[in-house]
Amino acid sequence: MNRLNDCCMNNTSEIQFIKNYVPDYPAFLKICLVSKAPAYITTMGNINLLKNKTIAVFSSSKYPGKVILQTYDLMKNIREAENAKCR
Repeated sequence: MNRLNDCCMNNTSEIQFIKNYVPDYPAFLKICLVSKAPAYITTMGNINLLKNKTIAVFSSSKYPGKVILQTYDLMKNIREAENAKCR
């Protein structure tokens, strides 16, 4: 099996809402964003990919605009937090 398949084996095509108090919520969001960490994140696919230091976000024009804007704001907050204290 190639590396791409290894990282994507747990994919799900269902949208998941992961609240900030459950174990699957990415710890780096709480650590780096502190009070700016979202109460929940919306995911689709392998949540374990968010445990990596480097992340990429892909979207579809079929996603609701609200989800795209929330994702943009989250990525902006992560970038700002990384520049401030999470190095």
